[in-house]
Amino acid sequence: MLVPALAEAAPEPAPPAPPSTGVAGLPAPEPPDPVLDDVEVRTDRTIERAADRLEEARAVKEATTADWLIAEAIRQGATDRSARTATAVATAEGRLAEADRAVDVQARRFADLQAVTDRRQAALADEQAQLRTVAAAVFASAPEDRFQGLGTFEQMSVGNRRAAIRSRLVDEQTAIVDAKAATWRRARAASQAQEQRLRRAERVQRERARSLQRARTAQAEADRAQRAAEEATAERWDALAAADRTRTERRDDWREARLTAQVTGTDMTLVALHAYWRASQLAPCRLPWWVVAGVGHVETRHGTAQGSRVLADGATTVDILGIPLDGRPGTVAIPDSDGGRLDRDATWDRAVGPMQFLPGTWGFFADDANDDGVATPHNLYDAADAAGRLLCRGRGDLTTDAQYRSALLSYNNSLPYASQVLAVGHGYRDELGLPDVPPEDEPATADGG
Repeated sequence: MLVPALAEAAPEPAPPAPPSTGVAGLPAPEPPDPVLDDVEVRTDRTIERAADRLEEARAVKEATTADWLIAEAIRQGATDRSARTATAVATAEGRLAEADRAVDVQARRFADLQAVTDRRQAALADEQAQLRTVAAAVFASAPEDRFQGLGTFEQMSVGNRRAAIRSRLVDEQTAIVDAKAATWRRARAASQAQEQRLRRAERVQRERARSLQRARTAQAEADRAQRAAEEATAERWDALAAADRTRTERRDDWREARLTAQVTGTDMTLVALHAYWRASQLAPCRLPWWVVAGVGHVETRHGTAQGSRVLADGATTVDILGIPLDGRPGTVAIPDSDGGRLDRDATWDRAVGPMQFLPGTWGFFADDANDDGVATPHNLYDAADAAGRLLCRGRGDLTTDAQYRSALLSYNNSLPYASQVLAVGHGYRDELGLPDVPPEDEPATADGG
């Protein structure tokens, strides 16, 4: 389990939800922490194993990222195809609707022309019936007139006239029938032509209906492919999220394994350096980390005095206590101020913790720098933060040795003390090459990253 200071500072990146529409980007890679990741420490087998597991987790994440990118590309292609087929369906539906309207128009026209044809055919039938009636009457009366030729002149004249009338009646009725027949034939021709137009419109309608069916089938297939691609993308995303969580866990394990290792070229562990870096980050003025580190070295050799060690969470294994401030040579008499709560001395005050705070001073500057819910002078994160607050009190940014020295005299009113702190601090600065203060865009969280 990570220490609070480290776990707080290394929040797990929250990848965006798997995209269902549009395209979502991958989570931005985390920049390395300048202290937790980039500072060189003396390695051991535990750190090497943690580094190996971290590299494995990074390789898995890279592979799962590639898998997700491929799946996402396929999903985007499937989404595009689904959109195109949906557009094709809409277009086919519109064309079929146009064909339906055209068939309706042509059908109404055909029905109108067919009705005209039927009426004219009925009229022709009536006239043909009338012609047959006239022809029957002529046929019936023709024998009588034929025998009139054997009679008198007057009888023959009447017979001829009657024959002429019959002939004229037949001719007139025949002309009427011919006219009606011509009208009917024109109507029938128009109806037949319209029927052809209707049949062509119906063929177009059927073809467009088939095109619509094909488009709908293609859309259904594209939609199925899109759903399958989305499911595959979601699975790949879940795998990527799991790989990213594992990588974050392995990175935190690696960082934690390194915390208690010695920083190369110095006399402090990485957790001590990180505590000073965080103190600079949280300080209310511009305060270089190496100034706080110099104080930590002079006071307790970074929490290692009296046989103590600093654990990965910043806690010391021994509550480091100074001598009783009872007025003996070299000390000022300071009666107990906290009932012995912090220094276990109910008579005289003692400096406590890795940064050697007096109980009364600690009560004024105490802060929970590692966000574990407790502010204690026996935790290097909390103590270094309080030291930064003390050094900044009543001052603006500290940027010169003179300003550093003035601030250090408020910590311990001794010029040799201030000079020693600055000398040690300059050595740390030159050895590690870190910025004097954490970059301004670093969040003020408990991880320094």
